[in-house]
Amino acid sequence: MNIINKVTLRGLKKNKTRTIVTIIGIILSAAMITAVTTLISSFQGYLVKAAIAEEGCWHAAVHNISYEDIEKLKNMDEISETAVTRSAGYSVLEGGVNEYKPYLYLMELSNEAFGALPIHLTKGKLPQNENEVVIPEHIKSNGGIDIQVGDALDLNIGQRVLEDGIALNQSNPYVEMEDGTTEKLDVSSTRTLTVVGVMSRLSYKLEGYSSPGYTIITSRDFSKLVTDGNRAEKDLSVFFTTYNPGSIYETEVKIAETLGIGNGGEKYIDENRVLLRDMGVSDNDSFDRVLYSLGAILIGLIMVGSVSLIYNSFSISVSERTKQFGLLSSVGATSKQLRRSVFFEALILAAVGIPLGVLAGILGIGVTLYFVSGLLESLVTSAVYVPLTVSVSVPSIVAAVFTALITILISANIPAKRSSKTSAVDAIRQSTDIKLKTKQVKTSWLTRKLFGMEGDLALKNLKRNKKRYRSTILSLFISVVLFVSASAFSMYLRDSVMNVYKDANYDLFYNSYQGQSEDTLSEAYDNILALDSVKQGSSIAQEYSSLSLPKEKVNASYYNKYIQDVNEGFEDGDDISV
Repeated sequence: MNIINKVTLRGLKKNKTRTIVTIIGIILSAAMITAVTTLISSFQGYLVKAAIAEEGCWHAAVHNISYEDIEKLKNMDEISETAVTRSAGYSVLEGGVNEYKPYLYLMELSNEAFGALPIHLTKGKLPQNENEVVIPEHIKSNGGIDIQVGDALDLNIGQRVLEDGIALNQSNPYVEMEDGTTEKLDVSSTRTLTVVGVMSRLSYKLEGYSSPGYTIITSRDFSKLVTDGNRAEKDLSVFFTTYNPGSIYETEVKIAETLGIGNGGEKYIDENRVLLRDMGVSDNDSFDRVLYSLGAILIGLIMVGSVSLIYNSFSISVSERTKQFGLLSSVGATSKQLRRSVFFEALILAAVGIPLGVLAGILGIGVTLYFVSGLLESLVTSAVYVPLTVSVSVPSIVAAVFTALITILISANIPAKRSSKTSAVDAIRQSTDIKLKTKQVKTSWLTRKLFGMEGDLALKNLKRNKKRYRSTILSLFISVVLFVSASAFSMYLRDSVMNVYKDANYDLFYNSYQGQSEDTLSEAYDNILALDSVKQGSSIAQEYSSLSLPKEKVNASYYNKYIQDVNEGFEDGDDISV
């Protein structure tokens, strides 16, 4: 350590009060910046945890896949983990009251699938073998059948088919024609399973709202799951994660080429869009942009306030050390060395203040989230409760430390330049800090008349060094601006949230199923409105259809991502279906 740095350290030790005040200012700045970055990190982590709890911990899935394809998929370098499931078939739910959900739908899961899929027990345990089963709790609430843990289920398992032999699956609602004809169940086997647990209703990805079967789950050894020759290959699905979720779409293209997906077969790829979106892997990054923009605005406000506070501290330090700088300059210290001395002081204070500020910021946001987590959790609709807790990530801490350090260096920059521009003689005399000319400090009789002797002395002192008091006035100005800006920012943010959520002003909604006639829906609507507990209601109808457009009329990114596989083989200029 050179002599100038030693002198700087001695000055910090000598002026303990100013040093402590400066460190406290740095701690506050670093704490507020850390609180913002940690809050963003925690909220993003909360969204990811909520998505995993509701949809499962998988990035994409391939359905109607064969054993050979599963092996090919597992051997791909991009694939991290795989989980296999199989559709075992349907069995009639005897005594069920929901006419549009008359079945039990049996799924067989490998051991890995229990960790990948969103299975949340409310009672009992998970199945350990193929003779045990877990049932969903809405069998009782929606189906009207009370099945207890320990009960035995005698299942006549088969496949749903139409009269013309077309097979149906969970994506197809229960079929009942207006002439009274319905689908039928082609029973092929019988099984007796013991109920060992009850779980929450699965996500719509696994059991859609119009699915005709209550999903029940059993365990099956992977080797048996993929080698049972009595099962068609379309019964198998594999859910997988990748090492690099950011390149999931490129990985899907490679999977499609490897497994021959998109060539007219029944195999298809499905994505966990909610999880990918919350991980930042989506073309629709509006939420991330809003989150980061809000964080940038808050950090900008904090930096402005911090610079004004810390700048004053370094400015006072340089003013107090002006004579010292003059003496050092007179014995050979260069302007560059004096400038470095101020930055060295800034780095020493930062080395103490920033780590303490980071810890204080994490602790502070932890306490804050403990009290306001309920408000933030209400902004995210999730069927599964996930607590909002502090999530400290390395990028958020690095960003906070870097931003705090930049703030400190900006604050020290102007005093450092001033220290290097003053000549040795002027610095020793401190002629730039103190003005003693009578004309410059003269006050009027009106000042003495209005404010007394104290006010007259205060004004004279202000005129002796206007620059110092300009900093004070600027700090007061910035504090008022920050207060007004923060208040307006909070008000506009609250109004924006209310504008988003004010339209969802209903308590319950009734979702009809495909196949219901208009008269049936109209009758159901009238019956609901006739209930004493219903104040008002409204109905919305949706219709899905397709149309043909020339390829050049379709947005390029949409075409490349969603349309190209479906319309593979068409020449440019031909009409495509969307």
